[in-house]
Amino acid sequence: MNIIVIGSRGRIGSTVCEILSGSSHTLIGIDKHNVGILGDVLDRADLIIIATPFDVSVEYLEHLSSRVTCMELTSSKSSMLRFKDRVISIHPLFGPGSFEDKELKNIAFISDISPQNSEDLVRELFHGFTVTAMTAEEHDELISRIQVIPYVMSLLADQVCSTTDLNTRSKRILDSMASICKEQNRTVLMDTIIRNPFTIRILKDIEEKMNKIGGELNDRCSDIWIQH
Repeated sequence: MNIIVIGSRGRIGSTVCEILSGSSHTLIGIDKHNVGILGDVLDRADLIIIATPFDVSVEYLEHLSSRVTCMELTSSKSSMLRFKDRVISIHPLFGPGSFEDKELKNIAFISDISPQNSEDLVRELFHGFTVTAMTAEEHDELISRIQVIPYVMSLLADQVCSTTDLNTRSKRILDSMASICKEQNRTVLMDTIIRNPFTIRILKDIEEKMNKIGGELNDRCSDIWIQH
């Protein structure tokens, strides 16, 4: 197959290109540096993999999904239901630094968006990866637990990280948490949080836990003040 990868120089796009580079397929990478050639190579494409932030992906899908088979990789699937049966919808649950780890070679296949029988193509393209079929809602609920919560906690950790050169185990853990958001594409990270329909529930849960901690601190501080 002739496969065009749009966003080929991004984190996930470059990873997909690296994974597929050892296959028998012909890859054509498209990014900001050569996007002008897209019209020239479009007629030769058997598949277009769109590895861009959400809004950009939607724009490409609206123009290209009626002309050639498209695969989208966004992290929010409920918002992609508008393309039901028109695009292959997957979410690679790995990144540049993790796709070679056998335990992290996971791909979510969105069954209620993707055309019938397209799961076979995903398994063929990503040979050796675990492909798990799920609905858009099941995907977003899963992502709320395994990505949204870590991303939110990472943003919080980044805000409060100490700048001291002295290290403790706790500080190293906090620095590691903060590194999650620093390594991600900021637009994609915020899309993952904001567009997930379960995010509000998560934020309310975090708020309740913080209020509980705050109440315990207030009670303890009051006891200390009284003792003095």
